[in-house]
Amino acid sequence: MYPSARPLSRALGIACAGGLAGLLWGWLGGVANFDAAFALAWAQGVGGGSGPGYAGALAPTPHPLQTLLALGLAPLGRQAEPALVAVSLGAYGAAVWLAWQIARAWSSAAAGWIAAAAVATAPGLVAAAGRGYVDVAALALVLGALLVETRQRRAGLPVVALLAAAGLARPEAWLLDAAYLAWLAPALPGRRLAGLAALAAAAPAAWALGDLLVAGNPLHSLLATRATAAEFGRPRGLGGIAAIPAGVAAVLGLPAALAAAGGAVLLARRGAAARPGAPALAAALAAAALLAMAGLPMDSRYLLVPAVLLAILGAAGLGDAAAASRVRAAVALLVALLAVAIPLRAERLAGIRASVAAAAAARAEVRAAAGCTTVVLREAAALAAAARPAAGCVRLSAGAPRRSPTASRR
Repeated sequence: MYPSARPLSRALGIACAGGLAGLLWGWLGGVANFDAAFALAWAQGVGGGSGPGYAGALAPTPHPLQTLLALGLAPLGRQAEPALVAVSLGAYGAAVWLAWQIARAWSSAAAGWIAAAAVATAPGLVAAAGRGYVDVAALALVLGALLVETRQRRAGLPVVALLAAAGLARPEAWLLDAAYLAWLAPALPGRRLAGLAALAAAAPAAWALGDLLVAGNPLHSLLATRATAAEFGRPRGLGGIAAIPAGVAAVLGLPAALAAAGGAVLLARRGAAARPGAPALAAALAAAALLAMAGLPMDSRYLLVPAVLLAILGAAGLGDAAAASRVRAAVALLVALLAVAIPLRAERLAGIRASVAAAAAARAEVRAAAGCTTVVLREAAALAAAARPAAGCVRLSAGAPRRSPTASRR
């Protein structure tokens, strides 16, 4: 069992995470992605029966956590969209803080800072947070579960509950919960195991119920996502599995991903201190592969969890190995690789900032043209008229609206 952080340290860490989210908001800004905007449009139209339907051609996949969040924010009217992005940025800050805590528990304070820096500047995570993707909240919940398990081996209920909450945003968390329960099973009495299994099953059950309520089919998300992936030729099956390494590299940046992999190898030589880390990474990669084999598409955003876990393991490995003279040359090489990555990382982050600013400008332009003061279905209709003369999907993207095979049913 690892010692918990002192209350003051925890409070300062949370304050720092909130401050980091605020800094990212000030530097990056934010604009809701199409999925989130559609969820807000649906939630704002529920009362009057005028909102869009999730069974339509333009509809993305409904995620229960995003749907609940949209319902909670809908009364804010025009402020609902920035509030949703603020929630995503808060989850980003929490993920950075959790990465720091986990790496510090696995190795040292230096490892914690390396992990925090790697995660805070991960281009794929920054982009997802700035666009209000619910995947960032799922990442924070999974990291929270891993921190609990790190501090208390076989913690049980809190880990299952956090993974179940993450499962309301990403189906990979269902498989992580199942793997954790399988590991717990030999040490638990039957009644307690059944209770935990029921809690874990609540996430996919809630997803099916949500699909039934908003789209009329409990399997809507699975069937519609598979159909759209097939229609647009998105990576899935063996092709989706083959795309996983590139997706992880896209989240972290290639040099940082290579350095993280090297650090993880160094950590494997020690093993004991980071015992939950390697199984968690293996389970996250296996979950992504299984969903790809189920016909669901692969996207770098769906790989936030394995990418961040790799970064934490790599940071712990670098922190551990720095004190061992026999591997200092390897550490020096990995640090040099990280140094090379700095200008590339800065360039990518600058590009993300420009993309978010352009998307916000495009969103404002469409609202003005359609006479919208809040996110409503007319925005999607205006985009469709401008960018999609035939059947397909549209998204608000940098510069101008365009047809996109990735904007719908994810």
